Amino acid sequence: MGQEAGLQPERSDSNIWAGSGRGEYGEFRLKSKVFVWIFGNSRWFLKHLSVGFRMAWQIEWGAAVSAGLQRVDLGDGGWLLYQEGFLAQEEADSSMRLLQERCEWAQLPGIFGYLQPRMIASYGDAGVSYRYSGRDYGALPWLEELLVLRERVQTVAGRYNYCLCNRYRTGQDSMGWHADDEPEMGEVIGSLSLGAERKFRIRHNETRQTRTFAVGHGTLIVMGGTMQRYWQHCVPKTKRVVGERVNLTFREVRKIP
Repeated sequence: MGQEAGLQPERSDSNIWAGSGRGEYGEFRLKSKVFVWIFGNSRWFLKHLSVGFRMAWQIEWGAAVSAGLQRVDLGDGGWLLYQEGFLAQEEADSSMRLLQERCEWAQLPGIFGYLQPRMIASYGDAGVSYRYSGRDYGALPWLEELLVLRERVQTVAGRYNYCLCNRYRTGQDSMGWHADDEPEMGEVIGSLSLGAERKFRIRHNETRQTRTFAVGHGTLIVMGGTMQRYWQHCVPKTKRVVGERVNLTFREVRKIP
């Protein structure tokens, strides 16, 4: 004899666990147990599922980054990574607009009391502060957009807890020759450019050799190794009529004992 009708679950459109068209009781029990296990371990299940998606995204993103990334060995143990179009046009446009609107921009005095020729804003982990030009720049809480961009830059190199944002309003806004060689500064700095194209120049301290890189909308530069010890960098003024540029420099600021 076949199974008694009473051992089979009733067939219903709402009974998604009824199994096959015949609705076998064994398959019903198996699927029910799977459902109960997933529901009871939902936190573990979702965590590992998200990790899987994250790994797949990082592999795909990393492959895209490495395809257009150039490495420049500077000698003396220093290096520089350079990639135009690190951010796609649409994402760069969106990031530029949001940061112009949401960052708490201010023009502050520099080391000699004159206003710096650009606007700045500082964001980072709680309690992190960066000192340069005779001033302490405490970090405001991260903006969501900055966290997204930090994650992108970290897929290339570095781990960062601070971001110094610079806003160049016209071609007359600039950054003078300097090196980010403070004792608390990590050796890897990620610099992401948005907006109008400007010139990024580097100069060796001893030989005075100079190199120039065009930094445009979505361009990434990463400086590492001993570059800050032997090279300076700047963004010079230009007489050309140019639009606004926003530059994000992601850094690791360490505590000095």
